[in-house]
Order: sequence, then structure tokens, then C-alpha cells
Amino acid sequence: MRSRLQLLTGRQHTRLETVFGYEEHIAVEVTWWAYQQIIAAYENTDRSRGRRC
Repeated sequence: MRSRLQLLTGRQHTRLETVFGYEEHIAVEVTWWAYQQIIAAYENTDRSRGRRC
């Protein structure tokens, strides 16, 4: 959960898909995707493009 999508192993990716498949975990999934977008924004070397992420 604390790693970037690109760094997940196949097994980790499968586990996340399983967890996100349950309706009870929708809030966690939304938060995780927001976290992924924040990481992408800070990773971007072009500040104006990073703000648009």
C-alpha cells in the first residue's frame, strides 16, 4: 500500500486487486489512488506539469 504502482510485484498487484474487490475497501482504494497521483505530481521535474497531475 505504501509503494508506487510501478514498483509492485505481480503478487502484490494481485493482493491489491483482491482487497479492492471488496466493497468495504472502497475508501482505501480511493485514498491509495490519490496517493499515487500525489507521488506522480512530486516526481515530475516540470513544476507546471506536476501541478496538473
